[in-house]
Amino acid sequence: MPAAGIFEGARALESDESVDRFLQRFADDESMRETVRAARAFVEGFEAADPAIASARAIADEWRSGVDLTSARPLGGYPPMLERLRNACAAAGVQTCLSTVVRRLSWRRGAVAVETESSWGESRTLHARAAVVTLPVGVLRHSGDETEVVFDPDLPAAKREALASIEMGHAVKVALWFRTAFWERLRDGRYRDSAFFRCEGLPFPTYWTQFPLRSELIVAWAGGPKAIAMSGASQSELIGRALSGFGALFGEHELAREEFEEGVMHDWGRDPFARGAYSYVAVGGGNARAALAMPVDGTLFFAGEATSNDGQGGTVNGALETGERAAREAATSIGATA
Repeated sequence: MPAAGIFEGARALESDESVDRFLQRFADDESMRETVRAARAFVEGFEAADPAIASARAIADEWRSGVDLTSARPLGGYPPMLERLRNACAAAGVQTCLSTVVRRLSWRRGAVAVETESSWGESRTLHARAAVVTLPVGVLRHSGDETEVVFDPDLPAAKREALASIEMGHAVKVALWFRTAFWERLRDGRYRDSAFFRCEGLPFPTYWTQFPLRSELIVAWAGGPKAIAMSGASQSELIGRALSGFGALFGEHELAREEFEEGVMHDWGRDPFARGAYSYVAVGGGNARAALAMPVDGTLFFAGEATSNDGQGGTVNGALETGERAAREAATSIGATA
């Protein structure tokens, strides 16, 4: 992403500032106008961040650390990967509780009690010597609320300060299924091998295909302020906007409607188990990700994309890698073999 280079100067800032404020430095440079526009759009889309809040220094550090700006997805989707993880856990004697909500986590050094409630109303308390906490930042920031997890005692001040410096990005993603991949036939096959379509003027500025796989599925994506602006819309409204925008890309509104079969979306911002899409660091956040990842009293260990400190924040890679790291830390603490 060429626009990422514009943030190199942010690493040398005497004090941190927002992406918006940093980009204002180039406001009078006509030759940088397109680069600035692309950089802001990428922060909103790729990071799902609000440029008025996001740390310019953190963006520079993450992109410099080797974050993969290419698009990749597992063949066959994520279910096979999750199934493999589940089977590996089962083979190791791990007990898995599905459709179960954690209500309270009581802890002291070397002892944890996790109070749970199943979807059918059964209450249960699980006891252990340590716990790996993978709750999203949006949930951790609301811990103690009536509908959220209660930590008893509360998390240490350093952990709460780290959480205050990490924001949950907003994103709206709509999946659109069509009878055929009609876009591949347009303009004499001009778009046959397209992976992404972008138009900043649309409510959903990004659409991606499944290329190199051939599929009738299109995913519409909006992040940051554009996603926040749609937070009050219903599912049918969002599907309608996504479909309309995709047709507008090609000037083929009627064809898109004729080919459309079904759409689906999930509002992660309203989901009480997520409260957002994925994390980004706010102005002044500095080492917030590393601080969030630090164990507490050799008993609570933290994982999840928000604790990734090597440029993988906001990714599945970051979630998996930090999970393995936290598991090793917990195993070492209790004298087990990871």
